Amino acid sequence: MRLSKITRKQVDQVLKENPIHEVLNVAKSALTPKQLKYCENVAKGDSKAGAYRKAYNSKAKPDTQANEGYKLSKRPDIDTMTEAIRKGLE
Repeated sequence: MRLSKITRKQVDQVLKENPIHEVLNVAKSALTPKQLKYCENVAKGDSKAGAYRKAYNSKAKPDTQANEGYKLSKRPDIDTMTEAIRKGLE
């Protein structure tokens, strides 16, 4: 039996219908919803500052957004989740 590849559109649809932590089978309490959104945004190609801005709806100065995005990216749990989402999107 031959398995077909999943399209990016199908992945996006699944992510819209199911929380990312369920798709990856990760405990919901591992990260906050905003942290999960940050991971998803970075995995989809946003800059750390852009991902922070979108996830946290930040109106802070660009330097602050960049610093906060950088701080989040250095956390092992955030980095692991971002990489898992990135691999899942591939």
